[in-house]
Amino acid sequence: MIHDEQLIPRAKAGDETAYREIFERYKDMVRKTAGRFFIAGGDREDLIQEGMIGLFQAVRDFDPEREASFSSFARLCVERQILTAIRNASSRKNAPLNDSVPMPEEADPVLGDVSVSPEEILISRETARSMEEELEEMLSAFEKKVFRILLQGKGYVEIAEELEVPPKSVDNALQRIKKKMKTIQR
Repeated sequence: MIHDEQLIPRAKAGDETAYREIFERYKDMVRKTAGRFFIAGGDREDLIQEGMIGLFQAVRDFDPEREASFSSFARLCVERQILTAIRNASSRKNAPLNDSVPMPEEADPVLGDVSVSPEEILISRETARSMEEELEEMLSAFEKKVFRILLQGKGYVEIAEELEVPPKSVDNALQRIKKKMKTIQR
């Protein structure tokens, strides 16, 4: 078995096999170290990834002249990297980025969804208009009144008060409207 001190110079020189061997040897140490900590807004895998970055830095920065073993140095680098990540996550300095919601790639803030063709927009408008006409023919006069008030954002009780009917009548009308809408959905 090759000692760490022999693998480090090879890894620094760009030997991928040496890097893989070091990472394989120390991955359990990284996992155990990460398991002792908690990161706000993240999970254990995030801490393991930070620990692996610390291990990479240990390989890069290790100096055999300093009279410390690589394993001690690696443990220190891994723990420091994890602690730095925890400190940064706790500072909330990246909160605007972490809490934001990405926009869909095809959406343009001014034009909207540019992936929809004008033909598709026209067809969907025609379909909606057709469905409105069908619904208009199917609903009773009372159901139409209830539906229009509902579209204004009012609740059952408010609709009932406005139409001077019991809330149960409004509920029954809305149930009928839902059933009728299901029959015309395409």
